[in-house]
Order: sequence, then C-alpha cells, then structure tokens
Amino acid sequence: MSFNSDDYDNMFEEMNKLFPNAPFSYDAEHFNCLDDVLIEEPYALIYHHRTCYCVGDKDPTPISIVINSYNGKNITYRNFYAEIEKKWDKDYEVCNHHFLEFISIKNNIIELEFGS
Repeated sequence: MSFNSDDYDNMFEEMNKLFPNAPFSYDAEHFNCLDDVLIEEPYALIYHHRTCYCVGDKDPTPISIVINSYNGKNITYRNFYAEIEKKWDKDYEVCNHHFLEFISIKNNIIELEFGS
C-alpha cells in the first residue's frame, strides 16, 4: 500500500498517541494493522543484537525481552508495541539508530532491525 506524506504523518501522530513512551520510532504504517496477528504464539522473545558501527568498541549485550499475548493465543502488533513500551529498559540505548525498519520472525523470536 502506498501512502502520501500527510497519511504517514497522521499515522505517526496516532501511533504516538497510543504509545507515547515508545523507546524508539515505530513503523507508522503499523497503525493500519495494530490488531493483526504478528505471531501466532502465546509468548515470544523480542531480540535485538545491538551490533552497529556507531557503537564503536563497546560490546553491548543483546536485548532480549519476553512478551506474552493478551488473549493467550497470539501476539498482535498492538500487543507488541504495548509490551515494548512497558519492558524496554532505557539503558538499552547505545546506538544512534532509533527507527524500527524491519521485524523478522522465526519460531518464537521477533528480531528487530533499526536504522536512521
């Protein structure tokens, strides 16, 4: 689906209203699929490897957060963002890249990729 600049700005604003304490910039296009199933499991591990050129010589521990579904069956995008907002530790921020660009899922692992 294609969005113009105003559509994208409106979706971003709505996401910001729903998740005002998100620790990173979410994918605004997810606003249109918040109640869609992200993973068909009652729990998942959110994982981010935290390896990036902007970290330099630091060797940060990967981020691992366990989230549970709200309905006991599956995890929606809304569930994902709400859990991230609650469980993401502010100390995780060592990288300059804060825009969620990609989510990949394998088994019960939701891997996040960020960009600038």
